[in-house]
Amino acid sequence: GPQEDRAEAVATYQERRDALLDGLAKAGWQIPKPKAAFYVWAKVPGGGSSMDFAKRALEELHVILTPGAGFGAHGEGYVRIPMQFLADVYVECDECHGKRYNAEALEIHYRGKHIADVLAMTVDEARQFFHDIPAIADKLHILFDVGLGYLQLGQPATTLSGGEAQRVKLATELSRRATGKTLYILDEPTTGLHFEDIKRLLDVLQQLVEKGNSLFVIEHNLDVVKCADWVIDMGPGGGTHGGMVVAEGSPKDIIKIKASLTAQNLKKIL
Repeated sequence: GPQEDRAEAVATYQERRDALLDGLAKAGWQIPKPKAAFYVWAKVPGGGSSMDFAKRALEELHVILTPGAGFGAHGEGYVRIPMQFLADVYVECDECHGKRYNAEALEIHYRGKHIADVLAMTVDEARQFFHDIPAIADKLHILFDVGLGYLQLGQPATTLSGGEAQRVKLATELSRRATGKTLYILDEPTTGLHFEDIKRLLDVLQQLVEKGNSLFVIEHNLDVVKCADWVIDMGPGGGTHGGMVVAEGSPKDIIKIKASLTAQNLKKIL
């Protein structure tokens, strides 16, 4: 009957839960017994996605189920104070103290780090921390290769510059299966990058080209311009003083056109 089915479901959940916890413990996770704030997102032995099943079983076990995020700041780590005539003010959440997770979620550790510690890592730090987990390390290496090694994993997307946001999108594309039929349009992707980061970014862009894709890059950096297969120089000046095609062709062809300011400077580095 229903009571027997319910009891069997709880027993099955307990068995799966213990097997999952044992497996995670062997992998280095330090997780207390799930008496509060414990979501089982992973696949568990003997079943499919355990989300709905775990909710029902946890109810039978009288376990309080919470999403893990700090409630005072809606999981953002800060509280927005709207100002009528001035810019909004953001203050640290007094419940989670900027960590964005409640105490129960922060009890779960992996290699001595809880989730707030991991989100505070830079991409460069995280790729070393997760070096032996290919599913994570591979994506972090791509972010590093496009010059984003300094970004924190938990940095809000709204604080990224235009160039950083483009490189995040570029890293996302590089992590997908290549089709060789994609046109990428980038607007000054080197903004704010160090010379070494620009070199790494160029290597990544070249990988896309070698896979058969096409890139349309709006750029002033001559190190990027000289690597292009075809250059379209707009000018002769900026703003209202420009808007005309001054020159076009390969970099070697461009430097022969005296009317092009780009050519005059490009000639010095070729």
